[in-house]
Amino acid sequence: MPKCNNLTADGKNLLLYHEIPVYYSMKMLRSNNRVVNTLAIDGANKYYSKIKNNGELVKLEKIVASKITRMLLDQHPQAIYTIDKVLLPKELFKALPMPMLTLAPTLAPMVAKSSRH
Repeated sequence: MPKCNNLTADGKNLLLYHEIPVYYSMKMLRSNNRVVNTLAIDGANKYYSKIKNNGELVKLEKIVASKITRMLLDQHPQAIYTIDKVLLPKELFKALPMPMLTLAPTLAPMVAKSSRH
């Protein structure tokens, strides 16, 4: 688990936005479209993400659509997937930030550090 003590509240919510509190296998994700809540919370407000599928392709949508590219772990009660873009919840990002490249290097050290544990 990465150490997130020095992140802002919005930074922590951005990471938590990528986590869903319910187990979904790839088969379950492909079964139908749905709206899911995430672990990100801002006071009484919860952050949601939309899962859309088209055959083998599963997309997570908000401001930026992201595709699930690979399954890293699928052992009930946990599933970990790789996605091709950082999800940007509209609650944190009112408009698409430019350039997008500045966000990925900020998160990369935390992701690399967490994969070592």
